[in-house]
Amino acid sequence: MIQKKHCLALVLVCLVMVLALGSPLAALEQVVPDNSLQPLINPSPMFVYINRISTSLSISINGTATVTGSLTGYQGMTDEVWIFLYLERLVNGTWQTYDSWSQTFYSYRGVLQDTCNVAHGYYYRVRGSYYAWSGSEYEHIIGYSSYQFY
Repeated sequence: MIQKKHCLALVLVCLVMVLALGSPLAALEQVVPDNSLQPLINPSPMFVYINRISTSLSISINGTATVTGSLTGYQGMTDEVWIFLYLERLVNGTWQTYDSWSQTFYSYRGVLQDTCNVAHGYYYRVRGSYYAWSGSEYEHIIGYSSYQFY
């Protein structure tokens, strides 16, 4: 019988703590106006003109890096595609641009692929910056490849 009393008391204490902690949070939510959170929200829509992107890197044994970026928009909606690729190298904990390429495609899709020689002893990755245009409006997405050590 004593054990049931202790269990009941413990449940009541937990319930009081939950209610006590819940009240200040609820009051805080009521004080913060909805429009104060607007700057934190990215207003640009996603995947309106871009259907899919792909960013990749491969490095051969002789140090030739092949970078590839592709963007596929929506046929009939996307009329121009820009692809910017940046081969980045990790130096002292910071990703630095090693080489870059860009190309414009007057279509709803495009693939940019190029090569360069890289130095041994570093991690590398590709950062792709993708733009899909529909008339005078565009959508922008950034994608990364996996990183590789050479």
